[in-house]
Amino acid sequence: DRRGPQEHRVRIGHRLLQPLSVLHGELRLRHEPRPRAGVRCQTPDRAPIVGPVPDWSHFAAHYDDLRLGRKRDYPHARSAPGLFILTGLGSRGLVLAPLAARIIAARLAGAPAPVERDVSEALHPARFFIRALKRSQRIVAK
Repeated sequence: DRRGPQEHRVRIGHRLLQPLSVLHGELRLRHEPRPRAGVRCQTPDRAPIVGPVPDWSHFAAHYDDLRLGRKRDYPHARSAPGLFILTGLGSRGLVLAPLAARIIAARLAGAPAPVERDVSEALHPARFFIRALKRSQRIVAK
């Protein structure tokens, strides 16, 4: 076939629209199809980040003993008031976004979480910070 890639894409676009013509009469391509790329935000552990934005200086000051492997009663974590984050959904955004939104909505409403505690902890925005401390990496808050 001596046709170029652009002509090939146009032909494929018309073939994809053809079955839809039965539902909506004659359909035409508005623009010639062209390649595109998208970027998805994903975390290193492939789990989304869902929850309150941590107060980083509080975490650094009160959880630094994790670096030393100390087990004790740590104070309740603080977060920025009214500030939440939902990101890092990667390729599973359509599937995970509704549940992640329910987790945040429950937190905002003071309702019980729609997931078990271990799931909430696995998605918590401070999890990478805590893991770094446990791996003996000193983190200095600004």
